[in-house]
Amino acid sequence: MRSTVSDIFSSPVPAELLPPATVPTAPPHLLNGDLWLEVADTAFELDKHAAAWDDLGRHAAEPNVYYERWMFEPALQALARSERFRLVFVYRKGKRQDVPPALVGFFPLIVRTSHLGLVTTYELWGHDYCFLRTPLIREGHLVDTLNAFFAWTESKGFPASVLELPQIHGEGPFAKALTQVFYERKRLVHWVASYNRALLVRSSSGDEYIHTSVSSHQRQEVRRQSRRLAELGTVELRKLDNEILLDTWLTDFFRLEDSGWKGEAGTSLNASEESRAFFRDVCERAWKRGQLEILGLFLNGSAVAMKVNFLSGNGSYAFKIAYREDLARYSPGVQLELENIQALHNDPKRQWMDSCAVPNHFMINRLWKDQRTIQHLLASTGRRRGNLLVGLLPLLRAIKRTIRPIPTAP
Repeated sequence: MRSTVSDIFSSPVPAELLPPATVPTAPPHLLNGDLWLEVADTAFELDKHAAAWDDLGRHAAEPNVYYERWMFEPALQALARSERFRLVFVYRKGKRQDVPPALVGFFPLIVRTSHLGLVTTYELWGHDYCFLRTPLIREGHLVDTLNAFFAWTESKGFPASVLELPQIHGEGPFAKALTQVFYERKRLVHWVASYNRALLVRSSSGDEYIHTSVSSHQRQEVRRQSRRLAELGTVELRKLDNEILLDTWLTDFFRLEDSGWKGEAGTSLNASEESRAFFRDVCERAWKRGQLEILGLFLNGSAVAMKVNFLSGNGSYAFKIAYREDLARYSPGVQLELENIQALHNDPKRQWMDSCAVPNHFMINRLWKDQRTIQHLLASTGRRRGNLLVGLLPLLRAIKRTIRPIPTAP
């Protein structure tokens, strides 16, 4: 059945008609029974998965805030266009009758069809503010869940010839499990792109990290800029610690983004009603769950730089940063990034932060010394058209590079 975002979020279902929400607590080794898939295309179906979805986000083998329910639903409501959705939930039961079933995988897909209608592709869904599309899979169930998912894509009722996996983590438990499943199922796979982006990994202390990752010349320059900024008035580092101030802080963030090049280009979060509503909704939900961190550098009580991070498990994600560009000579953004390094080290629960930045980012790559690999893959579902397309892509790319070679760096 085809579904659009309007189908998924149709009229609300009365609470008394919803199935009871249960959150499984069984350890992974007791979830050793059969797996099955449910595909959501109505509000009723989404609602019945809510508690299990939240539980999966807390127990994922690799966290991904962008696919946790509290962030995914606002994005679907505010940012989805005319896509046709298949929100795939993979469940597993235990062999013992006293072990309740648990959600072990979540794969949000959209349907794409080529211009000639010859090839249908299912793609992991993303949007302008989604910087990672690694599916949520319960720890201890990676291979079995991926096998169940790919078996579904090979079934007769599955219309797509190609599965597109952009912005997925290219190393770690998920990548290893994906490689194993591709090999065992003899899938044809094409690596569209692979790149590294900055990653902050906990060290012995914030001071030690900064000392080893930032050059002495740069540290000296930042100290000089900090002193110069302090000559303009009182400089304070603040962290949002009161829900009452959340709305004010979000308004300050909008103001900072709008004052710079993003405001001029019309790409700030405040530029559209949809992105503004998404950001406010997500931050409010994250705050209630203890998964929001906002840091601010203030001059005479007014924000000159702000950074929004989202937390999940033992990690975190740098979502957005904004600063007053008229004060760029004082590098308020860099000053705040160094304070962000200290903030991570001051939280014993957090081990890393994904920059969510483009590769070779001019600022963050000078401050963070580690990296994580992001990949974009195309996989055939085993059908002839998919095998032909995925098999021909390397040849077509080679022909294109031969006709139009990539310039070499000087």
